[in-house]
Amino acid sequence: DTSITGARMEFFPELRKWIARYLEKTKGTMVAANVGDNELLGEVFRLLRYLVGFGYYSAGQDIEELLHPLLGVLDGSNDYPFDKAGGKQLKQFQSSGRYLQSRENKAVIDAKYRAMEVLDVFFNFGFNVRLEALIYEFKSTCEAAGEDGNEAPVSAFQHMQGRIKGGFSSVRTRGNVTDPTYTMSGQEGGPPSIISILLKKCSDEDIFGSEAIDYARYRLREHVFKKVKLFKGKGLEKILQDLGNYRYDKMVVKSVYLLDRYYSTHAMLFDKAIQAQVLITPSSIDTFQRVRGLVPELRRLTTSKLTHEMEARMSEIIDIFTGLCSIRLRSAQHTPTEEPHAMNQKILLNFGVVDDIFNILDKRIDIEFIETQYAGLRLIFKKCFMFLQVMARGNDPVQNKIFERMDKLLDVPGCPQELGQCIAEVFTGNMQLCLSIKAFQVRRVVELIAKQRENGSDLLQALNAIVKVEEI
Repeated sequence: DTSITGARMEFFPELRKWIARYLEKTKGTMVAANVGDNELLGEVFRLLRYLVGFGYYSAGQDIEELLHPLLGVLDGSNDYPFDKAGGKQLKQFQSSGRYLQSRENKAVIDAKYRAMEVLDVFFNFGFNVRLEALIYEFKSTCEAAGEDGNEAPVSAFQHMQGRIKGGFSSVRTRGNVTDPTYTMSGQEGGPPSIISILLKKCSDEDIFGSEAIDYARYRLREHVFKKVKLFKGKGLEKILQDLGNYRYDKMVVKSVYLLDRYYSTHAMLFDKAIQAQVLITPSSIDTFQRVRGLVPELRRLTTSKLTHEMEARMSEIIDIFTGLCSIRLRSAQHTPTEEPHAMNQKILLNFGVVDDIFNILDKRIDIEFIETQYAGLRLIFKKCFMFLQVMARGNDPVQNKIFERMDKLLDVPGCPQELGQCIAEVFTGNMQLCLSIKAFQVRRVVELIAKQRENGSDLLQALNAIVKVEEI
């Protein structure tokens, strides 16, 4: 009677028994003529979706008990036009009639759609279990690696496997990288990226021992992918493909979405795992804690009427975030250069800082008083664009976010240079966005250049980045 959030529902055990009895009673059969029964079934699935979502059904066995009647309802071969239907009428209905739009079919469709929403939550459950297992494997190896120095990854695998010949001790020189703390991101800190092995992006035996790679794959298969067997042997693919034949848009969209989730589970798992690994190094943990402390203050200031002191503090926080986005390096000629800090960019993006910056830029000011009354806010706008520029450097998700907001960003007054530099960063070398921009957006940029005159040089650079695609 307790959810994963700690909330209690005293009558949940009885409610759970009633839901189980009701779904068992239906036996997965739906009769189109019984509109009232189908509407009730739809409401039961609606209730079930909330109960599963809030964690009242949180164990694999709970999900398994619900899955059989759920898939029975989704399976169109169990549908009938009316009670005791048979012969040609039943054959005609199941081959084509059940897909058509009608009052009776609508109640069936609504119930099936809500059952698909429950199935979507089940996918979340399976995904979370696999992700937790993958991160546990990664974390346990990293923790063991921290105990024994450079040979630690070997000892970690030996602890799990018993004995590995070669293992991670076979790290060799590649270019100027000889330190086993070199990660897939190209930055120092932490043990070699196990996830990069699992992704087969570093399955080079010149770097990692072949037996270590094979064992990493074994752990992945046995302890991650096989962790959840909810949908194995259930015929889910055929059921979802059949649901895409209904003459209802929402059914087609939802079925394709669930099929995509089903077939891209492993890819999504690795994408999330790569996001999670940014916290494996001490510097990343420090950045995470620092950002976590500053974000609430930034959001409080964003929704407040700013005084001069508050403007100064907001400006200081944005400067801190901007500094985190880059890392200073020295080239072969010993000249300092700045490169995007991919880990810190991900941390800031995951905290929603980019959206907070957009909210600041949405503030409206009177252009007539921009040099006097709103001088502080104008400076903040400039720093917001500087932050977006460094966040967009080598970062496709942020570039896409800025492109989606381009119309609003072009309306921000008082900082044409910073706006131009930000837009140039977004479009430089990004062929997809250059081909996606609309003619009226290009016209807006040209109008701004004409309006700003000598202050529009950076906007000219932005226009050059838009019309000149390096890849073409």
